[in-house]
Amino acid sequence: MTNSLPNEKIWYAITVKSRHDAKVYQRLIDKNIECLYATYTAIRQWKDRKKKVEMPLFPGYVFVKINLWKERVSVLETYGVSRFVQLSNEPEKISEQDIQLIQGSQNNEALNPQPEKFQDYKIGSEVKILDGVFKGHKGSVVENIESKRFIIRIDSLMQAFSINVEGFSLKMEKNGANN
Repeated sequence: MTNSLPNEKIWYAITVKSRHDAKVYQRLIDKNIECLYATYTAIRQWKDRKKKVEMPLFPGYVFVKINLWKERVSVLETYGVSRFVQLSNEPEKISEQDIQLIQGSQNNEALNPQPEKFQDYKIGSEVKILDGVFKGHKGSVVENIESKRFIIRIDSLMQAFSINVEGFSLKMEKNGANN
């Protein structure tokens, strides 16, 4: 095992089953294990409303501060925990500074870009796709369908093709055309 002191508590990352982040966090709290489940507030849109929801900053990961000698098995026995994140067959230590950075970034507005108003998307506007299969890709608006759905041309995928995207899944690019 690692060369930590017998009573020293160190931060480690653990992977958890898909969509079990919050449940694993609560189970670890119930076991009196110090842990961090980093989240941010996102706005999700349904057809009839928008709602603020808590989303994991690192989906599939929870951070634990434990004495590896004493608490490793207890963490691994927690339902929903898959494994420790390891490097060279040893659980990878995470520095206090990194944990403080993660804690400080929670609920930072910069992490949750707000979708632009639908009417701001004009034909030719450069946009970034925020959700779905093409998340992170940039393109340009080819068609505006009742200010609710848009056809976006994506050139960066080595070919140009159009996809239908809901307006709330787009963000105006600052360098884009604002016709």
